[in-house]
Amino acid sequence: MPSEAIDLSRTVSPAASASRIRGIDGLRALAAVSVYLLHAGLPFAQRGGIGVDVFFVISGFVITRSLLAEHGRSGVIDIPAFYLRRAVRLWPALAVMILTFVLIDSSRMPLKNEILPSLLYYSNWTRAFDLGGPVLMGHTWTLAVEEQFYLVWPFALLACLRWRSHAVTIALALAAASAVWRAHLLLSGHSENEIFHRFDTRFDGLMVGAALAFASIGTIRAIGRLFPLAAVVLAAALYNYQWPKAWLFLGGYLLVACATAIVLARVIATPRSVVTQCLEWSPLVFFGRISYGFYLWHLPVLLTLPGFGLPIWQRAVVCFLITLGFAVLSWFLIETPAKRYLLPRWAAAGSSRPVPAA
Repeated sequence: MPSEAIDLSRTVSPAASASRIRGIDGLRALAAVSVYLLHAGLPFAQRGGIGVDVFFVISGFVITRSLLAEHGRSGVIDIPAFYLRRAVRLWPALAVMILTFVLIDSSRMPLKNEILPSLLYYSNWTRAFDLGGPVLMGHTWTLAVEEQFYLVWPFALLACLRWRSHAVTIALALAAASAVWRAHLLLSGHSENEIFHRFDTRFDGLMVGAALAFASIGTIRAIGRLFPLAAVVLAAALYNYQWPKAWLFLGGYLLVACATAIVLARVIATPRSVVTQCLEWSPLVFFGRISYGFYLWHLPVLLTLPGFGLPIWQRAVVCFLITLGFAVLSWFLIETPAKRYLLPRWAAAGSSRPVPAA
């Protein structure tokens, strides 16, 4: 294929090609709160881990949209710059958080079990196969899944662009393959813990997000009209505690990912809808922007802070406020300065060391 720019007006919606979609930050905030409530032990949030799957879909969409926009501008994707941007965006805040808890209690932060798997993004595999994976940093398994996606997706995306008219189909086929593989492993006797943490059994949500980024504006509008159905699916996934967890492995995670993609489509295609306006509420948007720091800090805070004899919901509120404080500090003192001062201009532009698309 010649190294030509993609017509983003036919590939993604005008909203998707903008610098930032506020409603996505709002959705990211709700996902972070969902995961927090689960880890805080609140009984009504037993399925709060669905927030992780929402994160995966958002990440797949945002990363693919960013790479498509770069290719649309220059006809190439600067893969070294992409990796450097990801490292500067994610690693400094993670390293500072880990260092903080090493200083608080080094006995709970052994190098082999907690620090290295978290910093080097392989904690999902150590947890999947019970290899002494992190506990205090146990939540970093989701970061590992996303980093492993970042490692391979730019190259796979270049392949998709050779058949860009079929890119949505390819992305959805990869998502379906992951879901089928996950169900096969469960029915073959593999443990839920293993299947839950492996990359090959959890990247379907990322691919559903990628498929949405490839979709035309007409398709996105059509998908967005299914929002009432998506709302029912997400509500059922969150609040039906009696359902056996196995249903998630037998298609439930893919169903949740598709429902999340429908919500994203609604936000993109109908910026004046009630749903979008709610997700664009300024405090929610700000929380979504700092949600990475919130996610980094929430589990160590919950596992480290004494209970003080408080009822579970009061302790959850106290830990939430403390975590929120750390997230704000992380955003203003680490994440924003890192992007400003650690990212070279050539990497920020993503254009000086291109890898040809053809």
